[in-house]
Amino acid sequence: MSRFRSGWVLVAFPGIVVLATLFLYPIAVLFSRSVTDPGPENFVNVLAHPSVHTVMINTVRMSFIVVVSTLIFGTIYAYVLARLEGLLKNILLAVILFPLLTSWIVRTLAITVMIQDSGLINDGLVLLGFGRIEMIRTDLGMTIGMTYMMLPYMVLPIWATMRSIDVNLMDAARGLGASPAVAFRRIFLPLSAPGIIAGVVLVFTISLGFFVIPRLLGDQSRHVLSSWIFTRFDALLLFGEGSAAALIMMAAVVLVLLAAARFVPLGKILNYDFDQK
Repeated sequence: MSRFRSGWVLVAFPGIVVLATLFLYPIAVLFSRSVTDPGPENFVNVLAHPSVHTVMINTVRMSFIVVVSTLIFGTIYAYVLARLEGLLKNILLAVILFPLLTSWIVRTLAITVMIQDSGLINDGLVLLGFGRIEMIRTDLGMTIGMTYMMLPYMVLPIWATMRSIDVNLMDAARGLGASPAVAFRRIFLPLSAPGIIAGVVLVFTISLGFFVIPRLLGDQSRHVLSSWIFTRFDALLLFGEGSAAALIMMAAVVLVLLAAARFVPLGKILNYDFDQK
């Protein structure tokens, strides 16, 4: 047994070194700068800054809106995906997985082309007899972009849970007199709760740190925490305050994950078996 364990340690050692180099070392540098450049008062300066509370509210509000929009579309998409079989299911699964294989910058630029004043969406609205809508540099454009980016992270956990639910339960409920809507609300949706919670947590925590889309598509008068931190590093050269703010954001994400882990084992939800029927 000891030889077996030592063998696994040797196999895991290169991965541990890579994680320590790419993850733990940068965090250690951030912590060092936050308490030494010029001192530990950086945390107080960040939390007491006149604009940081507004920035945090904007960040949480934006993340919450994205969670709601992806939850609505993601639950419907996952339900349809869970009920289908064969080629059509594989096509819909490929559609939701394909964006994950594309660069964030490329996807953001594609969204920019679609929602600009002369873009595909506005041209379609004109053809339908409506006026053009200003979406670039607005909260609406940022919501559209982030919803598109985050939709796979909501669909996949929900689908992973829904596909394991016995469909005979729905048939039994309808056989006992429940309507399809009641059967879905009283049986299918509660059984899907672990996947829904996992998707909500993933989308919310990732959205808290979004930088590219708010920078390119959002209203520049409304800063989010990631752009506020970037300004501290890039424009003001306040590396200590920027490091402290980054650690505060990281701590918030960790707290959300720890709170969610009390209700849902996220590792199980994300352990997909794509060959399962």
